[in-house]
Formats: sequence, structure tokens, C-alpha cells
Amino acid sequence: MPLPLPNSADMAERRLIYLATLVGCLMFYWAYREWLSWVFLMVTLGFPWVTLALSLPAMLFCRVELRCPNAVTAGDSVKVSCVASCLFPVPAIKGKVRVKRLLTGKTWNVRLGTELPTDHCGSLEILSKGVWVCDYLGLFSLPVWHKDKRILAVRPEPVTLETPPDMSRYLVNAWKPKPGGGYSENHELRLYRPGDNLHQVHWKLSAKTGKMILREPMEAIRGLSKVTLSLRGSEKELDQKLGKLRWVSAYLLQKEVPHRIQCLTGRGMVSLEIAEERDVLSALDVLLKTPVAEETASAEYGYASWRYHIGGDGDEA
Repeated sequence: MPLPLPNSADMAERRLIYLATLVGCLMFYWAYREWLSWVFLMVTLGFPWVTLALSLPAMLFCRVELRCPNAVTAGDSVKVSCVASCLFPVPAIKGKVRVKRLLTGKTWNVRLGTELPTDHCGSLEILSKGVWVCDYLGLFSLPVWHKDKRILAVRPEPVTLETPPDMSRYLVNAWKPKPGGGYSENHELRLYRPGDNLHQVHWKLSAKTGKMILREPMEAIRGLSKVTLSLRGSEKELDQKLGKLRWVSAYLLQKEVPHRIQCLTGRGMVSLEIAEERDVLSALDVLLKTPVAEETASAEYGYASWRYHIGGDGDEA
């Protein structure tokens, strides 16, 4: 379970208590000059060093594991904690972690046990750089040599569009027989073949022609569909763009439209295939780890039978 985390104020308080105790023992020794006052003084002087010697194996070989969720929604309250493990009694841990938003490159130092910056979307890289392990008395500390790292995906809230994508331009390139038959708004007439479903026979036309004519359900073969965007702008604009992307992709899947997300990023053009609901979150998590594109970068999204562009920049539609 997560350890109680001391802070600098706790250590300062313990050091002040120790110094006050040491001063008291010195005054007692100066005032009485008896063997008992000498014993008190020597014990007080030596006790921190004995405790440090006993603590060193645990301090040197302590391993720290950061704990936080894998993914949250922007605005959620999230804290980072740590779990220490070693072969000896576990000492106390204190310090800060370095947090970097991979989308924008912005960094923070966040104290263990405090809330992470989740006000905007973008994966957070959390590194245990600046974490210290204390001795059992709480007077000394050493940096933890074993570093741990976690990635927290801060996903955007879906942003509903006032005007949904125009699906009338979702082009049909061809038609093919619908596997298994069933209902379809489009049919093709053909001659009956042994094994065909008799429920699909067009009896009136068959009576007129004298041949068994079948109404075969057809389904559309559609071309490539794309949702495009450029990953650049302010943090607020990125929240809007990625929130719209999350909503648009879910909307297209509801309309049974598999599609490709094509995004201009700081690493060039990123293409992600979307065929089911879990692909939407997987694609978002990929983009949230990718640095933003330069303002001067130009985008070539290529051919698509149907394309919906998520704008937001001055040079975008």
C-alpha cells in the first residue's frame, strides 16, 4: 500500500527536536559534570549515526514504484503516490516527481501525494526524479537510485458538434451481394440458382417471364473515409480538436462507417485505422503522446472518397 510521505517540514521539525535534545544534554553535562550526564550526551550524539548505519542497507537498495491510473478524463482529480520495496524494513520516502506533458512538452515538479496537472488533455510522463529515501530516524536522506516512470493518458471530454458530418457525401463506389441475405434497401435481380432462399424469389416477375427471378439484397462498397486534423494550437484549442475527434469517430462508428484518422503531428503524418469503439481510445492515446506540429508545417492528407476535417487553426477550413 502507498507509504505515508514525509515532507521537508517534517524533517526540519525532527532535526530541530534532535538539536534541542542535544543542546539540553550539553547543558546538563556542563551543569553537573557527572557520569550520567556524560552517558546522556554520548548516546544523544551517537544515536543518529547508529540509526543511519542501520538504515543504509534499506536506503541504498530501496526500489520505488510510482502509482497512478493509466487513463483519466481532463479535469479529473488524480494524485501520484509511491510504493517502496526492499529486503529490509521499508524506510520513509519523500520528494517530488517530474511531470511532462508529452503533447506540448510542458514540465512541472509535483510533490508526491499532491494532485497532477490534468486541466488539459495530453499524456503525462511521470518520472521519479527528485525522490529521496529517509533513514529510520528521519534526519538524513539519500536520492533513490532506481528510477520509475509512468504514463498517464489525460483524455479529452467528447465535444459534440452542433452540425454532424454530412453523410450524404459518403460515396458508394460499387455494390456487392449482402452475405447471408436479409434486409436491404437495394436489390439486384438475377436468375434463381439451386440453394437460393425461396423467400427472395420475385414471384410476380417470375410469373411474367416464366423464369425464376430472385431479388438479391446488396450492400454498398464504399471508398476510404478519413477524419483529418492538425495537432497544433494552444492547449485550449487542442482540447477542442481532440474532443471533437473523439465525438466524430464515435458518431461515424454508430453509422457503421469505419474510417482512418490522419493527423499532422510533430513527427509527421500519423495514420490510425478505426473499425470499432476501442480503436477510438487507442488512437487518442497515441496522439496524446505525440508532440504538436510546428505552426509552419504543411499537411497533405491524400485522397479519400469521403473526408471530414476538424479545424481550429487560421489556415484550416
